[in-house]
Amino acid sequence: GVSGLYKGADPDLILAGHNHYIADENPHPMDGDPMQYIASSIRDHAPEFNLFRVDVGSGTYSTVSGPTAQVVAIENPGDKDTPELYRPRLTLSFSNENDGTSSSNTAIIDNRFEFSLPEAMIRFVMPLGYDYTASKGTIEQAFDGFFFRIVDVRLTVPADSKAEVSISGV
Repeated sequence: GVSGLYKGADPDLILAGHNHYIADENPHPMDGDPMQYIASSIRDHAPEFNLFRVDVGSGTYSTVSGPTAQVVAIENPGDKDTPELYRPRLTLSFSNENDGTSSSNTAIIDNRFEFSLPEAMIRFVMPLGYDYTASKGTIEQAFDGFFFRIVDVRLTVPADSKAEVSISGV
């Protein structure tokens, strides 16, 4: 649990996973024992992870997914032993390649989880030379690299729904 975290750490992100071996080669031992960094295991069940919402101001936390923190990462395809049939419960797709070649693009986040994503962020890689507007959400930041303009759009994606965001140059 979170109360058992290493006391000397001040983590921004915690991945709590499941694995059945100790990786002796891990570089940062904790109290003499090797730490494990594996976030999921496909062995007797589908990939899963623990998800907590942390209030950084107070240090309190709660589970996001219900009474426990455990979240299954895929929709049940009916065959837990066939990973190629797994369907992720969270996907992001673009109408055009997100590689800076198009001055407009549309992204779709498909959230099949039973909880909302109140601060989902989409990073668009766009051509230089334009300012951009988004059809939904808030442009959190936009900055120029050598070859592309990066535009980050933040939005809420409700539970078990899709959100579509279009971006275009002006």
